[in-house]
Amino acid sequence: MKVIISCCFLIILGLFPDIALAQELSSSGVMNDVLNRFHSADSTWAPTIEGAASRLFWTLVTISMVWTFGMMALRKADIGEFFAELVRFTIFTGFY
Repeated sequence: MKVIISCCFLIILGLFPDIALAQELSSSGVMNDVLNRFHSADSTWAPTIEGAASRLFWTLVTISMVWTFGMMALRKADIGEFFAELVRFTIFTGFY
């Protein structure tokens, strides 16, 4: 039943293309308008999101560092391993 209704609908749209194209839009300056609206909205919420993302990043870095060095302390790693891990962790975090 659904197939028959769908086929009838497509046939009607094929016979009367004016129904399918309800209104022709003028596209002059539409993208510029959208870009300008986005830019004006961006200037209000971008600093808030950037601050939240920065806090989230450094919180996750701290959690990761505590976990990594905590596990090293539990397995009684020597000072050389701690410094090597600190250098690796600093370079890896600096990359991001």
